[in-house]
Amino acid sequence: MHLGLLPIALLLTLALSLAHADGLNQTFESATTNTSLASTFNNNCSQQIEDKSNPLCLDPKPPRDPSVHSYTISDPDNLWMRPFSFHLTVPRTLTAATWGKIQIANIRTTLPLILRQLGVDPTQVAALVSEGLPLVVAANDAIHSRRSIFSPPFNFVRREPTSNIRSWIRRVGTSIARPVRERVQDLECFVFSAVMIPAYTSSALVMSVLHPATDGEETTADQDFFINALYGISHDGAVRVHYSARIPNDIAAVTYGNNIYTDAHRSSKLARRSLLRDRFFQQSTKLLLHELAHVMQFRAFNHSIPASGWAYLKGYCNAGYSYFHNPYEIEAYEKQEQVNELLEDRIGTQFMDLWKTNFWATTLGLPIRRQYIRSPIRPGQFALPFQNGRATLDCKPSGECAGTAEVGEVDGSGGERGATSTE
Repeated sequence: MHLGLLPIALLLTLALSLAHADGLNQTFESATTNTSLASTFNNNCSQQIEDKSNPLCLDPKPPRDPSVHSYTISDPDNLWMRPFSFHLTVPRTLTAATWGKIQIANIRTTLPLILRQLGVDPTQVAALVSEGLPLVVAANDAIHSRRSIFSPPFNFVRREPTSNIRSWIRRVGTSIARPVRERVQDLECFVFSAVMIPAYTSSALVMSVLHPATDGEETTADQDFFINALYGISHDGAVRVHYSARIPNDIAAVTYGNNIYTDAHRSSKLARRSLLRDRFFQQSTKLLLHELAHVMQFRAFNHSIPASGWAYLKGYCNAGYSYFHNPYEIEAYEKQEQVNELLEDRIGTQFMDLWKTNFWATTLGLPIRRQYIRSPIRPGQFALPFQNGRATLDCKPSGECAGTAEVGEVDGSGGERGATSTE
């Protein structure tokens, strides 16, 4: 999945119109752009780019086929990318055998358009597309996984293992006219984000077709116990968890928009009687909290998958094409560990055990702190503030604890105001 998001110098402002894909049907206003330097180097479409009548000679009419999704994308910093359109084709019915081919077809269609829009010398576009296609496909597959982006690309094209997308991205950069490329400080990561955006968005579309949002499940009360403690969200019906998603074997989960996709065997939705002994629920809850950080990142970019994807891709590139060093993943891993005191600690886990056993959800609501509070004057006494009161544990040296619930207004430190005691 949030701490404050790191600023991204070259984020996209996107105008997005997308039908039949839940979570992707928002509209965003395009930024006003100035005269395109790229048009000077695009001999075939220069006039239509210059007068804005039809960027890149695409059909300006919205596609009638519901399986075709049309995007318009532009560069808000007015560096050189004029608004242009590209289409992604994702059939409304997909199988595991065909969705990989759909991804490759979308990348093959959009990659030359992106390169021309970036201002690449038209005489070099075809060669760069031929070389870059398997690399972009491999990179799109690797960005959410632990596998190195420098591994050999997919085997549908035979290439030397030493080939990698970084050297290809740099060749793309040198193919852009000097007056254009000198306007960007971080040319490599700008180009990487631009060429990857259609592939990233296509992946989100594919997942939304394979697993419609209506098939996902809302978070459970047991999960909300920790979600509210960490994110301050009591229950968010827009978040959908797909427990039987088709995802690569080396990926525990992946998130696009409000939808979290994972495997059923990796996920436990309900905690058992003793949370301390329920390692399975602990692990799956950490995974959920991690993916929710990505949901929050998506929402911070006006609920736009392409805009949040651009930021994620740029962070990935700036981290040396590393999943673990991507600032958005660092944030998510930090988030998933911030409720460990309630999820794994011998004292902290008893709050949820009592909350479940005594049905305190109806009276106390959900916890509002990530850690419990130790009494400064009574050794062995611990408190946890909730939405409608607080829970208190009185523990003996033997480790045996008794819990009480106090209903009333509380402050963030756990002190109640006007509380009445109930067992």
